[in-house]
Amino acid sequence: MSKTVLAATLLVSVTVAVAMAGGQSASGRVEIKTLSTDASRVTGGDVLAQITAPAGAAVRVSVGGRDVSGAFRAGAAPNTRVGLVTGLPNGKSVIDVRVGTRSSPPDPSAPPASSLSVVNYPITGPVFSGPWIQPFICQTDTFKLPDGTTLGAPLDANCSAKTVVQYVYRTNTTPGAFKPLPNPTSLPADLAQTTTSAGATVNFIVRVETGTMNRAVYQNAILHDPTVDPPPSPFAPPKGWNRHLVAIHGAGCPGGWYIQGGVMGTTPLDAARLGEGDALFISTLNHPTNSCNAIVAGETTMMGKEHFIETFGVPAYTISTGSSGGAYTSLQIADAFPGLVDGVSIGATFPDALSIALAGLDAHLLTHYFAMTNPSSPTSPTRPTSPTRPTFTDAQKLAITGYSTIKAFVDAANQSQRTDPVPDRADVEGYQSARWNAIVPEALRYDPVKNPRGARPTIFDVARNVYGTNPATGFALRPYDNVGVQYGLNALNSGAMTPAQFLDLNERIGGVDQNSNYVASRTVGDAGAIARTYQSGLLLSGKGGLASIPIFDNATSNEAGGYHYGWFHFALR
Repeated sequence: MSKTVLAATLLVSVTVAVAMAGGQSASGRVEIKTLSTDASRVTGGDVLAQITAPAGAAVRVSVGGRDVSGAFRAGAAPNTRVGLVTGLPNGKSVIDVRVGTRSSPPDPSAPPASSLSVVNYPITGPVFSGPWIQPFICQTDTFKLPDGTTLGAPLDANCSAKTVVQYVYRTNTTPGAFKPLPNPTSLPADLAQTTTSAGATVNFIVRVETGTMNRAVYQNAILHDPTVDPPPSPFAPPKGWNRHLVAIHGAGCPGGWYIQGGVMGTTPLDAARLGEGDALFISTLNHPTNSCNAIVAGETTMMGKEHFIETFGVPAYTISTGSSGGAYTSLQIADAFPGLVDGVSIGATFPDALSIALAGLDAHLLTHYFAMTNPSSPTSPTRPTSPTRPTFTDAQKLAITGYSTIKAFVDAANQSQRTDPVPDRADVEGYQSARWNAIVPEALRYDPVKNPRGARPTIFDVARNVYGTNPATGFALRPYDNVGVQYGLNALNSGAMTPAQFLDLNERIGGVDQNSNYVASRTVGDAGAIARTYQSGLLLSGKGGLASIPIFDNATSNEAGGYHYGWFHFALR
């Protein structure tokens, strides 16, 4: 494994603890800490910091000899000062705090009473996700703002765009509808009001900020009335904000590679949450249909939350929410990066994208095997078979696979398509190999014959910084392994299948190669990739942040098909 991959993997496993609580220093000591993000993972050149010092002390704050004391003001907690330190260069800086009295100001040449090392990364990233995945298609020119215009052409190769702030308001004539605010200095006649969970009654006007970070388009949305509220700052949060922050995520996975994303997957203009006073933030790389990589999603969430805090202030708590692909994005971020969110609220639950793929690969091998034994089976097109081979009834197939219906079994098997880089593969009905977003040019796409060095559309290759790569091929290493698996053991023990059927199945089921072609031998996973899968959180363990925060699971499922099955809820538990 390369040093870059190792470093990325180790950093992923480090706790992203965001300090939120203030307090007095013990025994008159001087303390400094960051509020917007961990001190080792600052982005964009600024960080919100808090100093605790004895009452009445005069404080001088400097960074690299530059006096930034003017950025600090009295904090909410006793004997604290909070300030937004800006202008940090990339790399390590030291924030020094010197203390004096009103009659004897701090001496700039004296040793600091407290110091804090911070490490700043560019707003374009990356921070801990490893080298940028290439190719990468920018989509700022098609991303639509609330007023229907777009962000415009990217400003650089990192898909950067200008930051745009627009206002929308909820009307009192069409319930739930938002319209662009025509003039930020006057109020429209059809403006609705809302009373937040904190008891504040305010005009239902939403500030929507759109920009780019970590090569993604981000948005945050918050109640803010520009006609009466001061400009947002961490020292003057909007009156309508109830101090609740919601990280929202999209859905899907197949097709989620090599693009910035032209849509979010879900809107931050959630009238119910905004009406209660919640603030929301989102990013195109938190929509798995754009980027099916939980490590990049966690990094992007971390950066988005940091920016929000530096713009509006520290929330009382942050929850992460989503459905289907948004569910596993919420779960994996919460578990792999403890402290980033304080609770999870999800629906159509999956533990992680990899679990779907691994279950799909096993099911796909079974559909292939059954097609060899039952040529008229609905699980596959007609294929030749040997009269000496055993056949299986649909009831036996369900006993072996554990699914409720044949459709449920086939739908699950077809989710192995997210591991298949070969275009236009003929297989089970509904199987779609090499799923691509149409914006990715054909010339960039992998083809084993036409373009063997092209980008590979699989969940493994899009997260190759964690899995590692095969130096001979450049392909991502794979953790899938079915050596020693006894397919149908429960069915054998229950009498649902015969010993002859069990032996034939396990002798002939085979495996898949790096291109998802069927092979006669079982598949051997890469041991290093398997270890890093667990270490990074790409396979959910529940042993990180999820162990100490609440999970609200809307236990919806569809056992007959669609692969949103009840067992995923129990896997999460």
